[in-house]
Amino acid sequence: MAYLAAQLADYRPEPLHLNDNAVQSLLSPAAESDTRNMFSPDSISKEQAEDYLDSGQLESRLRTLPEGLPGRRHPVTVVTQMTGFALAGAILAYGHHIYFVSLHRTPSDGTVRVGGQSVSRQKIPNFVATVLIFLVKLCLSQSISKAFDQRLWYTVRRRALRLSGLDALFSALGDPTVFLNLEMVWRAKMAAGLAFIAWTATFAVVPVPGSLTVQSIETQSVVDMSVPTLNLAKDPAGGAIYTVGPIGDYRTPGPIAQSVANKALVDEAFATLPSPCGSNSDCSYKLTFFAPSFKCSAPTTSAIQGVVPLWNVQTATQGTDTDTLNVQYVTIASTTLSQTNCTSFNSTYSLTFEFRDNQQTINISEITLGSSFGTAGHIMIDDPIYRPALAAIKDAVSTALVGSVLQDPQTGLAVSGLALYSALANNTISTNPVFLPNTPRLIEELLTNTTISMIARNLWNTTVSAHVVRDVNVFVYQPHALWASYGAAVGVTLLCMAVGLHALWRNGGGGGKAFSLIMATTRNPALDGVTNRALHEKEYRETYSKLRFRYTNLGDREGDRLAFRES
Repeated sequence: MAYLAAQLADYRPEPLHLNDNAVQSLLSPAAESDTRNMFSPDSISKEQAEDYLDSGQLESRLRTLPEGLPGRRHPVTVVTQMTGFALAGAILAYGHHIYFVSLHRTPSDGTVRVGGQSVSRQKIPNFVATVLIFLVKLCLSQSISKAFDQRLWYTVRRRALRLSGLDALFSALGDPTVFLNLEMVWRAKMAAGLAFIAWTATFAVVPVPGSLTVQSIETQSVVDMSVPTLNLAKDPAGGAIYTVGPIGDYRTPGPIAQSVANKALVDEAFATLPSPCGSNSDCSYKLTFFAPSFKCSAPTTSAIQGVVPLWNVQTATQGTDTDTLNVQYVTIASTTLSQTNCTSFNSTYSLTFEFRDNQQTINISEITLGSSFGTAGHIMIDDPIYRPALAAIKDAVSTALVGSVLQDPQTGLAVSGLALYSALANNTISTNPVFLPNTPRLIEELLTNTTISMIARNLWNTTVSAHVVRDVNVFVYQPHALWASYGAAVGVTLLCMAVGLHALWRNGGGGGKAFSLIMATTRNPALDGVTNRALHEKEYRETYSKLRFRYTNLGDREGDRLAFRES
């Protein structure tokens, strides 16, 4: 700062040297008269005096922007720019449409990796759409701006405007506050309208809300899925389901098989399986496997004589080919004793599993009886028809049924086993219980329930083709919502282009706001005089913005020439 102060202190302005002739010419009465005449009504042509001239009243031989005018652009260049920007905007709008089409009904949840960072899948379309909207707006507004430039020169050639209106018109694309200038808005309506559209193109291209939304839909697919099953030919994941003797033979059901059978007897239902479908999904699939089943004979009845057990099941009779479980039960107190024999078979199970809202439904499509099997003698664990595993499940059910219920007049009710506490008993008469007439069918179902419940222990797995119904959040594209805004924006741009092309044709060349063009159209004695008076006369400076100017033919000594001057 000290250095700058020193420089200013040493500065001495050089005097302006004018020769005597120059001074006398500036002070001469003739010069003063010329200056007055320059702005007198007599020096203004009829064309300049009119407030507005239509195209027919203009001198047709004078183009608004003739060839050779500095800053003038070739019409082909202007047309190329105007249409090029509009076409680019339309192509980008169509690209936006294609991008949304590619997203239609694709999953919207989850993340994607972008630059090593996890980004929400829903944020990507928002970012891309924002960029495309900005580019479409930029292109369309540039096309409208080119049209505005042509209309600007079309207007100033025909309309006399105050200096304040011209200031507003020439800065309309850079300063939105100029729309408060009533001179520009009222006297240059079309040009002001084009400028306003160029500003508001941002809002025109913003898609109507709802063009791309996220909705939950139900999708259906068939997928390979690993599910628990029953495969008695293979060793289970948790170890054998039976105990093994010292010589490698089958002895008794293991703890897993016995606990499953006991629970099935008490619950009279399948065990609950965890859904393999995954979150927000329902699925269904079919399983087929070999497992034991009972076939019970039709019950035989006899009259009760004396005291008999209300329930009596002993260990199954074993044979080399067939095992038989004898079941005695009372269905009517003190009156009827029923008996049934249940034979074990190696059967084929065909099941359908359905999981909806994590609730399972198991439908038994068919149980096809195979050959009966027996467990007499030693059954080695390497038996080719996997009889140890069959026997383990069957014997677990038989063991659960073994026991007796005796109503003794002296000692009361004597109970062994679980039968009295199962769904087999008719507990409506608690002091003198009896068993249900459909006990044979219930025993068959007990072995079936036990067999199916073994699946829930997840000891074996297999791969099946599952039909999966899944609620998935997806992008949903509504084309009409997007094109309602883009179509309107492109349509308005085309109308603005039509106005601009008409003005370009009438102007005879491309206009703009280049400094060279402004300089070429404002250098003349008329404007120089206005500028000088504004610089040196305070009162004039306060009012000269109200002067009207037109871009018109000067008709000076150098010939016809268009330039701005006071109208």
